[in-house]
Amino acid sequence: ALEDVDLDVESPVADRPTRAAAAPTREPDCVKRVNPRLPDNGMPVALLLGAGFAVRALSQLAAIEEPALRLELDASAALLFCLGFAYALQSLFSGRYPIRLHLGAAGLFAGEALVGLAGRTPIGLALCVAGAGLVMVAIGQVARRDAAGFERATLLVSAIGPGLFALHAFAFPASGDLVQARFLRLGATAAIALPLLATLYRLDHMGDAARGTRVARALLGIGMIAMPLALVLSAFVDERLKYALAPASDCLTVALIIACVQAWRSKRFGSFAGYATVLASMLLGKLMGFYAFDGPVSAPAALAAYGDAWRVSLRDFHIDAMVIGYTFLLWPALVRPRVAGVAGVALTLGLTTPAMGPWSRLAGLAVVLWVLTFWRGRATP
Repeated sequence: ALEDVDLDVESPVADRPTRAAAAPTREPDCVKRVNPRLPDNGMPVALLLGAGFAVRALSQLAAIEEPALRLELDASAALLFCLGFAYALQSLFSGRYPIRLHLGAAGLFAGEALVGLAGRTPIGLALCVAGAGLVMVAIGQVARRDAAGFERATLLVSAIGPGLFALHAFAFPASGDLVQARFLRLGATAAIALPLLATLYRLDHMGDAARGTRVARALLGIGMIAMPLALVLSAFVDERLKYALAPASDCLTVALIIACVQAWRSKRFGSFAGYATVLASMLLGKLMGFYAFDGPVSAPAALAAYGDAWRVSLRDFHIDAMVIGYTFLLWPALVRPRVAGVAGVALTLGLTTPAMGPWSRLAGLAVVLWVLTFWRGRATP
């Protein structure tokens, strides 16, 4: 039986009328708690995430040997993922996408791609600056108009991310310091992704005053600020500041453990899958941190060089698991989980097993399934 969407919820947009009020639909419970508008506006998020997976699969299927081109494809995929997260955060608070957000996202992606392929040309740099500026303005206006307190802080932190991507194009040419460039790009990614994680948890536990919830909220807030800050300072001030990443990631890890326990106890298995997948990715990242970025421990022989196959596979698995975890958390507003789950599992196998030969061909089928799922499998009755 169909039921009316309950708009009387405690969320940043609950007091605004929506199309869902006029057209009764059956929506997942977590979408009701977070934002009734998101199912109607989830398609841009889904398409950006699907495009990011498609670019990563392309780099696997094409067996690209040129390191610079492979890095550029990976960077383009990461930017698409981050833009998808920015769109999701925008929709959670305002329920609509202004034209400047679309133009800014397109300009930033085109500029980053042009700089990566043709060098720091004036046109590429101009596109980066203009695109990043438009996205930052769009997110900043939402922070000023539709949010307050902690929610405003999350939006302001996420607004820094596009600017850091543009700064990366100026500060680090293709021949620049690779470690510092990776620090800055990771800082830009964290500045967009972590505020979305903190917002999803906060909205999922709106009105919950339990001690564990308060601790998790505080730790997520600390982590979403400390991690991007440590990465950016490591890129520009002193590389030794990278050791501040350990306590920042510890805050996020403890918060995710609390989130997993709460989701399991309340039998919200979709949320549990999302938080657990993000947690697994973060734990893998902590282990990789012992040898990555010239860490304190020497890398094993199979992982010695940055471009070695198994080191690339671990890095890909870390990234893909993180994005898939976020997608689990956003799925109720994007796609039908059962259908998308098949594509997600196949895609993960295809992208993270390049050393297994024929298995990487799964990526081609997975990309088709993933995009078709996003196109036809929206969260409908």
